[in-house]
Amino acid sequence: MSEPQKKRKKKLSFESNNTLSACYGTLGELLLKLRTSFVDEDGDEVVGVVSEDDMEQLFSGMSLQDLDNISLERGPDLVLLLDKTAVLRNLSASRGNSEFWTSNALCTHLNMLKEFVTLNQAGARLWINAFFFRARAILSETDAGSDMATVLSLEQHVNVTVNPSTDLSGFIDYTALRGPKNIAKTFLTAPVLKVKRNKEGLTLFVNEAKKFDVPLEDFIPQTVAEMYACAKALDKSVVRGALTNGNYWIFIIVRLKGDGATYHKTATRFSLLGYPNPRLSIQTPPWKSSKKMLVTCWQASLCIG
Repeated sequence: MSEPQKKRKKKLSFESNNTLSACYGTLGELLLKLRTSFVDEDGDEVVGVVSEDDMEQLFSGMSLQDLDNISLERGPDLVLLLDKTAVLRNLSASRGNSEFWTSNALCTHLNMLKEFVTLNQAGARLWINAFFFRARAILSETDAGSDMATVLSLEQHVNVTVNPSTDLSGFIDYTALRGPKNIAKTFLTAPVLKVKRNKEGLTLFVNEAKKFDVPLEDFIPQTVAEMYACAKALDKSVVRGALTNGNYWIFIIVRLKGDGATYHKTATRFSLLGYPNPRLSIQTPPWKSSKKMLVTCWQASLCIG
């Protein structure tokens, strides 16, 4: 009796490889179109398709010289008013404790991340997310019984002409909008920054540093340019935001002035993890001053807008 022949595995031919590559290429183009095409609440397309090369350039190449070229100058550093900070700090610790993300829950979550998530660019987002969740809990209690609501947009697109020879276009990592509930609800399904809809809303823009192993200050030009573009798009005279790598935080205010703007930043980088020894435990309330200050700055930015 002859032995049954073993089924031979068919090798992937060069032609099959080409076909497979073409399929992946088509899928990639489709995903790119889905990511970079936006519609407003009426279903009209408001932004054209952005090429992959354009997406890589966006704001990332901004330098201090580029800021000077579009009349963006640095102003005095931001000063923390200790009396107001103490009031906001106490409010931030006591509010939102009926929500899932209480002060203790935030601390427990951050300590879990310290033991579980790597300290790199991708891991930084998990730390940033946690603070947005806690801010949402605080503001839910603040907005209860009012007409206000807060919504969050990730990878928010902005495209604006800042002068006849310069366009600023790109994606903002985190955009928090706080405004009337009807506007917030619309923004959830159509996250487009429009003057007629978003000008009166309070906004906070947060930029994540794209590299973890370089000084955070290197990303200030990019962050300031993003915030300036958002201010121009919304016709706002003042916008607030932050730059972070998940550990260090720098808070920034941009004020439009004539054909340019002035930006102010906190002189101190607030450290969340106690770097260079990030394995120190994050305390539950009452927190050390840096953790209190961080939540306080978040609440002040979202409430003052």
